[in-house]
Amino acid sequence: MRLRRTFLNPAAVLIGQLFLTGVSAAQETQTPGTVSQAPAAQPATGGAAEEAAVAADAGKKKATEDIVVTGSRIRRKDLTTPAPVTVISREQVVASGKSSIGEFLQALPEQGNAINTAVNNGGSGATRISLRGLGSNRTLVLLNGRRMVPGGSGANDSVDLNSIPAAAIERVEILKDGASAIYGSDAIAGVVNIITRNNYSATEASAYAGMSSRGDGKTYDINVTTGSTGERGNITFSAGYAEQKSIMAGDRDFSKVPRAYDATGLNNPAGLFGEYNVGSGTIPAGRFTIPSSAKGVANGSPLYNSLVTKYPTTRDFVRCDPATDKTCTLGWRPFIPFLIPPNGDAYNFQPENYLVTPQQRISLYSSGNTRLGDSARAF
Repeated sequence: MRLRRTFLNPAAVLIGQLFLTGVSAAQETQTPGTVSQAPAAQPATGGAAEEAAVAADAGKKKATEDIVVTGSRIRRKDLTTPAPVTVISREQVVASGKSSIGEFLQALPEQGNAINTAVNNGGSGATRISLRGLGSNRTLVLLNGRRMVPGGSGANDSVDLNSIPAAAIERVEILKDGASAIYGSDAIAGVVNIITRNNYSATEASAYAGMSSRGDGKTYDINVTTGSTGERGNITFSAGYAEQKSIMAGDRDFSKVPRAYDATGLNNPAGLFGEYNVGSGTIPAGRFTIPSSAKGVANGSPLYNSLVTKYPTTRDFVRCDPATDKTCTLGWRPFIPFLIPPNGDAYNFQPENYLVTPQQRISLYSSGNTRLGDSARAF
Protein backbone atom coordinates (compact mmCIF):
# COMPACT_ATOMS: atom_id res chain seq x y z
CA MET A 1 0.00 0.00 0.00
CA ARG A 2 1.46 3.31 -1.00
CA LEU A 3 1.01 6.40 1.13
CA ARG A 4 0.55 9.77 -0.53
CA ARG A 5 1.80 12.92 1.17
CA THR A 6 0.73 16.36 0.01
CA PHE A 7 2.86 19.46 0.74
CA LEU A 8 1.27 22.94 0.58
CA ASN A 9 3.24 25.74 -0.94
CA PRO A 10 3.57 28.67 1.58
CA ALA A 11 2.95 31.15 -1.18
CA ALA A 12 -0.31 29.45 -2.04
CA VAL A 13 -1.41 29.52 1.60
CA LEU A 14 -0.75 33.29 1.80
CA ILE A 15 -2.75 33.89 -1.40
CA GLY A 16 -5.62 31.86 0.02
CA GLN A 17 -5.68 33.91 3.22
CA LEU A 18 -5.78 37.14 1.27
CA PHE A 19 -8.62 35.76 -0.83
CA LEU A 20 -10.65 34.84 2.27
CA THR A 21 -10.07 38.29 3.75
CA GLY A 22 -11.34 39.95 0.60
CA VAL A 23 -14.46 37.75 0.64
CA SER A 24 -15.15 38.72 4.27
CA ALA A 25 -14.82 42.44 3.47
CA ALA A 26 -17.13 42.01 0.50
CA GLN A 27 -19.74 40.36 2.70
CA GLU A 28 -19.70 43.33 5.14
CA THR A 29 -20.42 45.80 2.30
CA GLN A 30 -24.19 45.79 1.85
CA THR A 31 -26.70 47.68 -0.16
CA PRO A 32 -28.75 50.53 1.41
CA GLY A 33 -31.66 49.39 3.54
CA THR A 34 -29.95 46.29 4.91
CA VAL A 35 -28.91 45.81 8.53
CA SER A 36 -25.21 45.38 9.17
CA GLN A 37 -24.12 42.98 11.90
CA ALA A 38 -20.61 42.97 13.30
CA PRO A 39 -18.85 39.62 13.13
CA ALA A 40 -18.49 37.76 16.39
CA ALA A 41 -15.26 38.62 18.17
CA GLN A 42 -12.83 35.75 18.61
CA PRO A 43 -11.75 35.12 22.19
CA ALA A 44 -8.31 36.50 22.89
CA THR A 45 -5.72 34.73 24.96
CA GLY A 46 -2.84 35.80 27.19
CA GLY A 47 -1.80 39.47 27.19
CA ALA A 48 -4.16 40.32 24.35
CA ALA A 49 -7.16 39.33 26.51
CA GLU A 50 -6.05 41.53 29.41
CA GLU A 51 -5.49 44.54 27.13
CA ALA A 52 -8.92 44.07 25.57
CA ALA A 53 -10.57 43.92 29.03
CA VAL A 54 -8.79 47.10 30.18
CA ALA A 55 -9.86 48.94 27.01
CA ALA A 56 -13.48 47.83 27.51
CA ASP A 57 -13.51 49.00 31.14
CA ALA A 58 -12.04 52.36 30.15
CA GLY A 59 -14.80 52.82 27.60
CA LYS A 60 -17.44 52.04 30.21
CA LYS A 61 -15.99 54.53 32.72
CA LYS A 62 -16.02 57.32 30.13
CA ALA A 63 -19.69 56.68 29.45
CA THR A 64 -20.66 56.70 33.16
CA GLU A 65 -22.90 59.64 34.21
CA ASP A 66 -22.92 60.88 37.81
CA ILE A 67 -26.36 61.20 39.39
CA VAL A 68 -26.53 63.26 42.59
CA VAL A 69 -29.72 63.27 44.68
CA THR A 70 -30.22 65.54 47.70
CA GLY A 71 -33.28 66.32 49.76
CA SER A 72 -33.20 70.00 48.85
CA ARG A 73 -32.80 69.35 45.12
CA ILE A 74 -29.66 71.48 45.17
CA ARG A 75 -26.64 69.62 43.83
CA ARG A 76 -23.70 69.46 46.22
CA LYS A 77 -21.08 68.55 43.60
CA ASP A 78 -19.51 72.00 43.51
CA LEU A 79 -16.78 71.13 40.99
CA THR A 80 -18.89 69.31 38.42
CA THR A 81 -22.29 70.95 38.54
CA PRO A 82 -23.06 73.44 35.74
CA ALA A 83 -24.99 75.66 38.20
CA PRO A 84 -22.89 77.70 40.67
CA VAL A 85 -23.45 76.51 44.25
CA THR A 86 -21.87 78.08 47.34
CA VAL A 87 -21.71 76.02 50.53
CA ILE A 88 -21.16 77.96 53.75
CA SER A 89 -20.13 75.96 56.79
CA ARG A 90 -21.03 76.60 60.40
CA GLU A 91 -17.40 77.49 61.16
CA GLN A 92 -17.50 80.34 58.63
CA VAL A 93 -20.65 81.79 60.19
CA VAL A 94 -19.20 81.63 63.71
CA ALA A 95 -15.88 83.18 62.61
CA SER A 96 -17.67 86.16 61.05
CA GLY A 97 -18.95 87.40 64.41
CA LYS A 98 -22.40 88.07 62.96
CA SER A 99 -25.31 87.63 65.35
CA SER A 100 -27.75 86.86 62.53
CA ILE A 101 -27.46 84.56 59.54
CA GLY A 102 -29.16 87.31 57.55
CA GLU A 103 -26.31 89.73 58.26
CA PHE A 104 -23.81 87.10 57.12
CA LEU A 105 -25.64 86.32 53.87
CA GLN A 106 -26.01 90.01 53.04
CA ALA A 107 -22.21 90.29 52.95
CA LEU A 108 -22.04 87.92 49.97
CA PRO A 109 -21.06 89.61 46.68
CA GLU A 110 -24.00 88.09 44.78
CA GLN A 111 -26.52 89.69 47.16
CA GLY A 112 -27.78 93.25 46.86
CA ASN A 113 -30.57 95.73 47.60
CA ALA A 114 -32.29 93.74 50.34
CA ILE A 115 -33.73 95.28 53.47
CA ASN A 116 -31.78 94.97 56.73
CA THR A 117 -31.46 96.53 60.19
CA ALA A 118 -29.84 99.67 58.71
CA VAL A 119 -33.03 100.58 56.82
CA ASN A 120 -34.98 103.20 58.75
CA ASN A 121 -37.90 104.29 56.54
CA GLY A 122 -39.69 101.10 55.59
CA GLY A 123 -37.57 98.92 57.86
CA SER A 124 -39.01 96.74 60.60
CA GLY A 125 -35.82 95.16 61.93
CA ALA A 126 -36.10 92.29 59.45
CA THR A 127 -33.20 91.07 57.31
CA ARG A 128 -33.86 89.53 53.91
CA ILE A 129 -31.77 88.37 50.98
CA SER A 130 -32.02 89.33 47.33
CA LEU A 131 -29.72 87.38 45.03
CA ARG A 132 -28.43 89.40 42.05
CA GLY A 133 -30.62 92.32 43.12
CA LEU A 134 -33.79 90.77 41.66
CA GLY A 135 -35.80 91.20 44.85
CA SER A 136 -36.24 89.17 48.03
CA ASN A 137 -39.56 87.83 46.72
CA ARG A 138 -37.63 86.25 43.82
CA THR A 139 -35.11 84.49 46.09
CA LEU A 140 -36.45 81.24 47.54
CA VAL A 141 -35.46 80.40 51.12
CA LEU A 142 -35.63 76.77 52.21
CA LEU A 143 -35.23 75.33 55.69
CA ASN A 144 -33.90 71.77 55.51
CA GLY A 145 -35.09 71.50 51.92
CA ARG A 146 -38.61 72.78 52.63
CA ARG A 147 -40.07 76.21 52.01
CA MET A 148 -39.67 78.59 54.93
CA VAL A 149 -42.75 80.47 56.08
CA PRO A 150 -42.64 84.15 54.96
CA GLY A 151 -42.53 86.60 57.83
CA GLY A 152 -42.54 90.29 58.60
CA SER A 153 -44.87 93.10 59.47
CA GLY A 154 -48.06 92.96 57.43
CA ALA A 155 -48.44 90.89 54.28
CA ASN A 156 -44.95 89.94 53.13
CA ASP A 157 -43.94 87.29 50.62
CA SER A 158 -40.28 86.93 51.67
CA VAL A 159 -38.51 85.30 54.62
CA ASP A 160 -37.11 87.22 57.59
CA LEU A 161 -33.74 85.54 58.08
CA ASN A 162 -33.51 86.90 61.62
CA SER A 163 -36.21 84.40 62.60
CA ILE A 164 -33.74 81.52 62.04
CA PRO A 165 -31.29 81.30 64.98
CA ALA A 166 -27.68 81.13 63.83
CA ALA A 167 -26.79 78.71 66.66
CA ALA A 168 -29.01 76.01 65.13
CA ILE A 169 -27.50 76.18 61.62
CA GLU A 170 -25.17 73.47 60.36
CA ARG A 171 -24.51 74.86 56.86
CA VAL A 172 -26.05 76.99 54.12
CA GLU A 173 -26.33 76.00 50.46
CA ILE A 174 -26.80 78.82 47.94
CA LEU A 175 -27.81 78.08 44.37
CA LYS A 176 -26.85 81.23 42.48
CA ASP A 177 -28.73 80.30 39.33
CA GLY A 178 -32.40 80.51 38.45
CA ALA A 179 -34.41 77.48 39.56
CA SER A 180 -37.93 78.55 38.56
CA ALA A 181 -38.36 75.38 36.49
CA ILE A 182 -38.19 73.36 39.74
CA TYR A 183 -39.60 75.65 42.42
CA GLY A 184 -41.58 78.36 40.63
CA SER A 185 -41.29 82.10 40.15
CA ASP A 186 -40.07 82.69 43.71
CA ALA A 187 -36.76 81.02 42.72
CA ILE A 188 -35.97 83.13 39.65
CA ALA A 189 -32.94 84.73 41.35
CA GLY A 190 -31.77 81.56 43.11
CA VAL A 191 -32.28 79.37 46.16
CA VAL A 192 -30.93 79.58 49.70
CA ASN A 193 -31.20 76.30 51.60
CA ILE A 194 -30.48 76.51 55.34
CA ILE A 195 -29.59 73.16 56.93
CA THR A 196 -29.96 72.94 60.71
CA ARG A 197 -28.01 70.76 63.09
CA ASN A 198 -29.10 67.11 63.34
CA ASN A 199 -27.97 64.13 65.41
CA TYR A 200 -26.44 66.53 67.91
CA SER A 201 -25.50 65.00 71.27
CA ALA A 202 -23.93 67.75 73.37
CA THR A 203 -24.60 71.06 75.09
CA GLU A 204 -23.02 74.24 73.83
CA ALA A 205 -23.21 77.83 75.05
CA SER A 206 -21.86 80.91 73.27
CA ALA A 207 -21.80 84.64 73.99
CA TYR A 208 -20.77 87.59 71.86
CA ALA A 209 -20.54 91.32 72.50
CA GLY A 210 -19.32 94.19 70.37
CA MET A 211 -19.65 97.89 69.62
CA SER A 212 -18.59 100.45 67.02
CA SER A 213 -15.34 102.40 67.10
CA ARG A 214 -17.31 105.39 68.43
CA GLY A 215 -18.49 103.44 71.47
CA ASP A 216 -22.11 103.19 70.35
CA GLY A 217 -24.18 100.55 68.58
CA LYS A 218 -23.51 97.89 71.20
CA THR A 219 -24.46 94.33 70.24
CA TYR A 220 -25.12 91.36 72.53
CA ASP A 221 -25.76 87.79 71.46
CA ILE A 222 -26.18 84.76 73.79
CA ASN A 223 -27.09 81.25 72.62
CA VAL A 224 -27.48 77.82 74.21
CA THR A 225 -27.86 74.66 72.11
CA THR A 226 -28.40 71.13 73.39
CA GLY A 227 -29.31 67.83 71.81
CA SER A 228 -29.69 64.13 72.43
CA THR A 229 -29.50 61.14 70.09
CA GLY A 230 -30.73 57.60 70.73
CA GLU A 231 -31.54 54.43 68.88
CA ARG A 232 -35.04 55.55 67.99
CA GLY A 233 -34.29 59.15 67.03
CA ASN A 234 -32.87 62.51 68.11
CA ILE A 235 -33.93 65.95 69.31
CA THR A 236 -32.20 69.34 69.20
CA PHE A 237 -33.15 72.49 71.12
CA SER A 238 -31.70 75.99 70.85
CA ALA A 239 -32.49 79.24 72.68
CA GLY A 240 -30.99 82.64 72.06
CA TYR A 241 -31.18 86.31 72.99
CA ALA A 242 -29.83 89.11 70.81
CA GLU A 243 -29.95 92.88 71.27
CA GLN A 244 -28.76 95.65 68.96
CA LYS A 245 -28.46 99.23 70.23
CA SER A 246 -29.26 102.08 67.88
CA ILE A 247 -26.95 104.44 66.02
CA MET A 248 -28.43 107.77 64.93
CA ALA A 249 -27.72 109.33 61.55
CA GLY A 250 -26.87 112.64 63.21
CA ASP A 251 -23.96 110.98 65.06
CA ARG A 252 -21.90 110.60 61.88
CA ASP A 253 -20.56 113.38 59.62
CA PHE A 254 -21.41 111.50 56.42
CA SER A 255 -25.08 111.21 57.37
CA LYS A 256 -25.91 114.18 59.58
CA VAL A 257 -27.52 116.16 56.72
CA PRO A 258 -29.47 114.95 53.66
CA ARG A 259 -27.50 115.34 50.44
CA ALA A 260 -28.40 114.98 46.80
CA TYR A 261 -26.17 114.76 43.74
CA ASP A 262 -26.51 115.60 40.09
CA ALA A 263 -25.03 113.76 37.10
CA THR A 264 -21.62 115.41 37.60
CA GLY A 265 -21.32 114.07 41.15
CA LEU A 266 -21.46 117.51 42.75
CA ASN A 267 -23.85 118.58 45.45
CA ASN A 268 -27.24 119.44 44.02
CA PRO A 269 -27.64 121.80 42.28
CA ALA A 270 -24.10 121.63 40.84
CA GLY A 271 -22.48 122.43 44.19
CA LEU A 272 -23.77 126.03 44.31
CA PHE A 273 -25.15 125.69 47.83
CA GLY A 274 -22.03 124.63 49.66
CA GLU A 275 -21.73 121.68 52.03
CA TYR A 276 -25.34 121.44 53.10
CA ASN A 277 -28.04 120.33 50.80
CA VAL A 278 -31.72 119.62 50.36
CA GLY A 279 -34.02 118.84 53.27
CA SER A 280 -37.73 118.41 53.83
CA GLY A 281 -40.19 121.05 52.66
CA THR A 282 -42.50 120.15 55.55
CA ILE A 283 -41.09 122.41 58.25
CA PRO A 284 -42.12 122.80 61.90
CA ALA A 285 -42.84 126.55 61.50
CA GLY A 286 -45.20 125.92 58.58
CA ARG A 287 -45.51 127.70 55.21
CA PHE A 288 -48.22 128.62 52.77
CA THR A 289 -48.34 127.98 49.03
CA ILE A 290 -50.32 129.79 46.36
CA PRO A 291 -51.45 128.14 43.10
CA SER A 292 -49.22 128.50 40.06
CA SER A 293 -51.97 130.39 38.25
CA ALA A 294 -52.06 133.00 41.05
CA LYS A 295 -48.38 133.94 40.99
CA GLY A 296 -48.08 137.72 40.60
CA VAL A 297 -51.86 138.18 40.51
CA ALA A 298 -53.13 140.62 43.13
CA ASN A 299 -56.46 140.40 44.97
CA GLY A 300 -58.21 142.28 47.77
CA SER A 301 -55.73 141.40 50.58
CA PRO A 302 -53.00 144.01 51.24
CA LEU A 303 -50.59 141.39 52.58
CA TYR A 304 -51.19 139.07 49.66
CA ASN A 305 -50.90 141.91 47.13
CA SER A 306 -47.61 143.03 48.65
CA LEU A 307 -46.11 139.54 48.47
CA VAL A 308 -47.15 138.68 44.92
CA THR A 309 -46.12 142.12 43.68
CA LYS A 310 -42.66 141.96 45.27
CA TYR A 311 -42.12 138.25 44.43
CA PRO A 312 -44.11 137.57 41.24
CA THR A 313 -42.40 134.18 40.56
CA THR A 314 -42.65 132.75 44.10
CA ARG A 315 -45.29 130.30 45.33
CA ASP A 316 -44.05 129.35 48.83
CA PHE A 317 -43.70 131.78 51.74
CA VAL A 318 -42.68 131.41 55.41
CA ARG A 319 -42.89 133.60 58.50
CA CYS A 320 -39.94 135.90 59.25
CA ASP A 321 -38.76 138.66 61.60
CA PRO A 322 -38.41 142.09 59.94
CA ALA A 323 -35.90 143.14 62.58
CA THR A 324 -33.35 140.50 61.52
CA ASP A 325 -34.37 139.70 57.93
CA LYS A 326 -34.24 142.43 55.29
CA THR A 327 -36.18 140.25 52.83
CA CYS A 328 -39.15 140.14 55.19
CA THR A 329 -42.35 141.81 53.98
CA LEU A 330 -45.08 142.24 56.59
CA GLY A 331 -43.73 139.22 58.46
CA TRP A 332 -43.36 136.94 55.39
CA ARG A 333 -40.66 136.08 52.85
CA PRO A 334 -40.00 133.44 50.15
CA PHE A 335 -39.32 129.90 51.34
CA ILE A 336 -35.70 128.77 50.76
CA PRO A 337 -35.87 125.02 49.98
CA PHE A 338 -32.27 124.20 50.99
CA LEU A 339 -30.18 123.86 54.12
CA ILE A 340 -28.09 126.99 53.53
CA PRO A 341 -26.80 128.35 56.82
CA PRO A 342 -27.94 130.48 58.41
CA ASN A 343 -31.18 131.19 56.52
CA GLY A 344 -32.08 127.85 54.98
CA ASP A 345 -35.67 126.88 55.65
CA ALA A 346 -35.70 123.16 54.78
CA TYR A 347 -36.01 120.77 57.69
CA ASN A 348 -33.01 118.56 58.48
CA PHE A 349 -34.61 115.21 59.30
CA GLN A 350 -31.39 113.17 59.41
CA PRO A 351 -30.66 113.52 63.16
CA GLU A 352 -34.02 111.85 63.84
CA ASN A 353 -33.24 108.83 61.65
CA TYR A 354 -31.44 105.61 62.50
CA LEU A 355 -28.26 104.40 60.90
CA VAL A 356 -28.75 101.12 62.75
CA THR A 357 -32.27 100.28 63.84
CA PRO A 358 -32.48 99.04 67.45
CA GLN A 359 -33.87 95.59 67.89
CA GLN A 360 -34.30 92.82 70.41
CA ARG A 361 -34.77 89.15 69.50
CA ILE A 362 -35.67 86.12 71.57
CA SER A 363 -35.44 82.90 69.58
CA LEU A 364 -36.49 79.36 70.43
CA TYR A 365 -35.89 76.49 68.02
CA SER A 366 -36.37 72.75 68.31
CA SER A 367 -36.33 69.85 65.86
CA GLY A 368 -36.25 66.09 66.09
CA ASN A 369 -37.35 62.81 64.63
CA THR A 370 -38.25 59.36 65.90
CA ARG A 371 -38.83 55.96 64.39
CA LEU A 372 -42.37 54.58 64.50
CA GLY A 373 -42.10 50.85 64.07
CA ASP A 374 -40.13 49.42 61.16
CA SER A 375 -41.68 51.36 58.30
CA ALA A 376 -42.44 54.91 59.48
CA ARG A 377 -40.62 57.88 60.92
CA ALA A 378 -42.00 61.11 62.41
CA PHE A 379 -40.18 64.43 62.45
